Amino acid sequence: MATIDRGVVTWTGTPVIGGGVTVMYARPGASLMAGIRTFFSALAGWIPNGVTLNFPSTGDSIEETTGDLVGSWTGSALTSVSGGYSGTFSGAAGASITWLTNTIIPATGGHPAHKVHGRTFLVPAAGTLLDTDGTLSTAAIASLNSAAADLITYAGGHFVVWHRPTAPGASDGVAAEVVSKRIRDKAAVLTSRRD
Repeated sequence: MATIDRGVVTWTGTPVIGGGVTVMYARPGASLMAGIRTFFSALAGWIPNGVTLNFPSTGDSIEETTGDLVGSWTGSALTSVSGGYSGTFSGAAGASITWLTNTIIPATGGHPAHKVHGRTFLVPAAGTLLDTDGTLSTAAIASLNSAAADLITYAGGHFVVWHRPTAPGASDGVAAEVVSKRIRDKAAVLTSRRD
C-alpha cells in the first residue's frame, strides 16, 4: 500500500475571491509544505494586497490507488503569505503552472493513453502579470518558471500529481512524480473561487 500526503493551502481575502484552495500532493518523508510556502512567497508580488495564503501543519494521508483515507501527516507551523501587489486586478484571471510527469495512463473508456499532469492556478493576480496583448508579461513568465523550478528541486522527487481512480471503488489511481513544469504564455481563468 502506497500513501501520499494531501496539503490544502487556503486563500482568503477580498470579497471577489471569497475562500479558495490550492491542493498539493506529496509522498511521505519530505516537508514539502515548507517548499510550497517558499514557492508562493516567491510569487507574492503578483498576488493582490488583501489576499492571504495559509499553509497547513497537518493534513490527510490517502492510499494512492483508491483515494481511501488512511491516516494523517504533521509538519511544522508555517507563517502565511500575503499578497504584495497594490494595483488593479481581476478576481478571475491570472496564470497557471502545469506540472509535468513521465507517468503514462493507459487508454481506457475511449480515452487515449496520456501522461499525467496537474495544474496550479495563480488567481487572482496583479494586473501587471499581463502584457499589453493580453498574454503573460516576460517578467511574470520568468518569475513563475523560477519559482516552479525551485519547488521541483526542493521536493527531490516527493512532489506528485495524483490521478484519481477512474470510478468509485476502483483501485487504478496513481501518484505521478513531478519532473518538470510548463508555463503557457496566456492568461488563465478560474471561475470556481467566485461561485
